[in-house]
Amino acid sequence: MPKSGIQALDSHGSPGSPSRAESRDCRGNDVPKTVFRHSQNSVIEPLSRRPEFRIRPGLAAIQTFLAALGNPQETFPCLHIAGTNGKGSVAVSLSRILEAAGYQVGLYTSPHLWDFRERIQITGEPIPPADLASLTASLDQLDTRLATDLTYFEFATALAFQYFSEAKVDWVVLETGLGGHWDATNVVTHPVVTVVTSIGEDHTQWLGQTLAAIAREKAGIIKSETLVISGVQGREAVVIQQAAESNRAPLLQLGIDFQATSLEVNWDTATQRIVYHGKTARREYTIKLLGPHQVVNAALVLAACEGLARRGLCLAPETIQRGLLAVHWPGRFEVRTIQWDERRQTVIVDGAHNPSAIHALLQTIETSPWGQQANCWVVGMLADKPCERMIAQLARKAQEVVVTTPQVARALPAKQIEQMWRRFAPEAKVRLVNSVKQGIETALDELIQRPEHHDGALIVTGSLYVAGEALAALDLSRV
Repeated sequence: MPKSGIQALDSHGSPGSPSRAESRDCRGNDVPKTVFRHSQNSVIEPLSRRPEFRIRPGLAAIQTFLAALGNPQETFPCLHIAGTNGKGSVAVSLSRILEAAGYQVGLYTSPHLWDFRERIQITGEPIPPADLASLTASLDQLDTRLATDLTYFEFATALAFQYFSEAKVDWVVLETGLGGHWDATNVVTHPVVTVVTSIGEDHTQWLGQTLAAIAREKAGIIKSETLVISGVQGREAVVIQQAAESNRAPLLQLGIDFQATSLEVNWDTATQRIVYHGKTARREYTIKLLGPHQVVNAALVLAACEGLARRGLCLAPETIQRGLLAVHWPGRFEVRTIQWDERRQTVIVDGAHNPSAIHALLQTIETSPWGQQANCWVVGMLADKPCERMIAQLARKAQEVVVTTPQVARALPAKQIEQMWRRFAPEAKVRLVNSVKQGIETALDELIQRPEHHDGALIVTGSLYVAGEALAALDLSRV
């Protein structure tokens, strides 16, 4: 079979050349053309020249900067969400529920998959390029005048606050970048509800080498007398309890005050039906995120809705359900079907990027129709993650692997992934390629050529950056 370049992965192809891959969702519906391209296309120079991964502990610089703007972060009510995994899923779900209730909602998340504008949305629409350019220019001038030298994330956070304030949004849902205590989003002083989703090993060079230390950092978003929703389990739950007590903050805990269980998974529609047991009611809902971990995330969302009701914002069950069905969160166990050389092929893209997320991915695969199939994997990782542990987890399941290097400065070279993989699984078939696009193409050809793979899936994982590059290559990138 002839090999092909990126044209083979483009859903609309070049003029006069039929496309080899046509993208559809899991129900066989055509997927809209790409809304966002890779991040560099719309990152304005004053932002892009700031190193994306420079981190500065402390809030003094952004507090000074925001004070000069008139403290825009104090002009709207907000929900503040931290945690190792799940915080993005919780954030987007809460924003969609508030939107379903008729509110204008600002949503701030990170990182982005393709375009910086994904990070800053109002009612599901990313910040327009003209607004991004104008705000970036004016804030850059202020940063120069104040000599605050904001980091990339501090600048992005200030930009989001100013944009939301100028738009006079009704609500803002804030996802922390990493940590909590010294996170730039933690300049908000009176969130209506705070959520701590989970504690796992990630960003240990900044947050601490133990789960207890990481939990203490995440718990830094807890404010005085502000309701806390916690999904943290095990010994780390005590850290959250202590932080809530010291702030006289009411606390609702997963497994004690609320819980949810899965009733049915529909792999054809990529939905699952759950039952939620809360403080006041037992109700069934359908969610559009797959995996046992997303049932936990949904429980946190629904507990937060109960908390909002306590504070006078009553959200009807029908409204909550509409919001949950409006959720689209790319790269989180996203199941797609593409046409590849006249054959329909399942592609699963998941941005799992730490050991807890890899565990959730493998658990979801195991319960899926592809759990016992001969799948082919495309894997890339970032060097500052616990890659050896992640590879050890994956190597127990993945025997046909294409390793690659994502196009980001922090990437772990594919050769190192290959060497670690062979150490953990000497019998595995591991191939090395230069890009995520090439990896997808190689894996798709493998799935077609070998009969034992015909019912298997192509699974892309290891990093959200890999997920973004994969969805863009498959022309599935959209908010």
